Amino acid sequence: MSVIDYPPVASWVVAIHAGSDTVTLIGSGVVVDTRHVLTCAHVVTDEMAVREPLWVAFPMADAPSRLCRVARVEVSGTPLTDLAMLALDEAIPPGVTEAPLRFPEARDLPTLRWSTLGFSPSDPLGNTAGGTIGAALGYGWIRLDTESRYGLEPGFSGSALWSPDYQAVIGVVGRVNDRGDGRAITMYQAEAEFPGQNLRDRNRHGYAVTERSDTHLQPYFFLSYARTPKRDPADREDPDRWVHKLYKDLGEAILQMTDARPDEAGYMDRENKLGAAWSPELATALETCRVFVPLYSRRYFESDLCGREWFAFARREVNRSARGRQVLDPVVPALWTGLDWDRVPRIARQPLDGFSSLGERYSTEGFYGLMKLQNYRADYQRAVHRLAERIVAVADENGSYTPEANLQQSARIDVESLPSTFGPASLSRLINSPLQIVVLAPDISTLPPGRDGSYYGSAPPAWSPYQPDYSQPIADYAMKLAQKCLDIHPVAGTMEVIKESLLHDRPMPPTLVLVDPFVAFLPAFEEQLRMLNDLEESWVSVLVPWNSEDREINAAGDDLREKLIQHLGRKLSTVPRRCQMAATGIPTLQDFGQLLPEMITIMAKRFRKDAPAHPPAFPLISRPQLRRARPEAHGIPGDPN
Repeated sequence: MSVIDYPPVASWVVAIHAGSDTVTLIGSGVVVDTRHVLTCAHVVTDEMAVREPLWVAFPMADAPSRLCRVARVEVSGTPLTDLAMLALDEAIPPGVTEAPLRFPEARDLPTLRWSTLGFSPSDPLGNTAGGTIGAALGYGWIRLDTESRYGLEPGFSGSALWSPDYQAVIGVVGRVNDRGDGRAITMYQAEAEFPGQNLRDRNRHGYAVTERSDTHLQPYFFLSYARTPKRDPADREDPDRWVHKLYKDLGEAILQMTDARPDEAGYMDRENKLGAAWSPELATALETCRVFVPLYSRRYFESDLCGREWFAFARREVNRSARGRQVLDPVVPALWTGLDWDRVPRIARQPLDGFSSLGERYSTEGFYGLMKLQNYRADYQRAVHRLAERIVAVADENGSYTPEANLQQSARIDVESLPSTFGPASLSRLINSPLQIVVLAPDISTLPPGRDGSYYGSAPPAWSPYQPDYSQPIADYAMKLAQKCLDIHPVAGTMEVIKESLLHDRPMPPTLVLVDPFVAFLPAFEEQLRMLNDLEESWVSVLVPWNSEDREINAAGDDLREKLIQHLGRKLSTVPRRCQMAATGIPTLQDFGQLLPEMITIMAKRFRKDAPAHPPAFPLISRPQLRRARPEAHGIPGDPN
């Protein structure tokens, strides 16, 4: 018999009654938010009429005797879906939480494990059942094959279908048969039946967050992979099922090596399809995971979605290193298929040392080749074990990650708003000229009177405006962000590089000048400010770091802005409209990290559009001309006349 994997704390389990006592059981349900319970329509209707009265109890809560009255019932539009949403007369009692919900489609679920807890009229204490999802059926239904000692019973209708793989409720149990098997309808279908309930938006947390609201899940790894398109859109089989098997095997190995809970082993997104928007769960997992595991394949490096996942994680790590703490590289790549390494982006060629340690066959075949060939089963198991060891070693050495930004804000990130590190939309394919990052700032010896010297060093590039939280010089941060997130390698310098280009009449490449506002107070910098302000090139622009925690900047704010406009007004006015913060002052390092990639992109596009062409100097070749052929050249006698 199968061992049932059901969450030990499930206060969101509901028993539905036809009266205000705890005896008249008619079915089960699941709490989906603080005032709503999802169940089956046939549980709460009789010949298409809603039963009255209806009450719900919470048998798994700390105070299970408390009942809530149902104020209103909304039944799904078609009887085929057999769903009902119960609106409660009051909020759920203290100690009861909403269930963690996930929304995979039915076609993604066959072969996964399931479990449930339901209440039949003959057994008001409830019982559990579990097994395997046997098949995807029509209208969002799935077949439940029971493997537990106790099977499904009629009172299980409406009970929450728990998925150990998703660590969430993925559906509700519907009809059952006399063998103890049954069918369930997915939360994906429930969301479509009740669009006004906003199930996905109202319920954004996972099981661990429900029970420990003061912390967020920190998966050991985030599996980044290229979604495989279906050859036939009508095919119900998941084209990424082998990737999911690798994810499960890695997670099981990590659970054996650590004290992590099942929902902390790893994260793999299975809801977002090709071209779909990022889910809040994916954005949160990227913000909190300890190790990023990109699954290298030819398709991976042509995927803008994967390039954006890489960018989001890389920027997070660049921000962390700006605090001055050195950590192991948290990018641990895995090989899915064999690759032509000459076609792999430069940024992805760096951390390749670990491939050979996973086995010779793995290095040539990748995980997919090992999984598909039975003779390589031992090689596959060895590679999974060693990759899991590497993930655990890096995660434990670096420690847990504290998110820089509010998780709710990060969860609202739109994938389309992020640049891609590689792929067709990547900046590395757009820029064909070196990028310059120039610092216009004083050094420790040329500061204005009273200015705190802790922000400066022996040369302008040592300027570090976001002290004390971020000790890294801003030019170093900008260089690292460009290299790690955009796979481009800028040239850093001071205003001397611009002066040299003007003196020798050299073409000006795309350039960003990082301006310390205090230079506007210094007569020694008037010439450099005038030179920058007079530049005609639209692809040369400025960013003004303006630390909101710097008391001296705040005290001199109005005077600084007036002086900057006086000396640099023309160039400030050419800053792109959607990047106006770059001209008015960038208050935090996180804001700087968001603006810089967009400014680089815009400058590269301006350069391609406006920069004059400089063709190489070759001997001039006269333009070929067409003329009428002479007949005698082809053996034809000429015209005697």
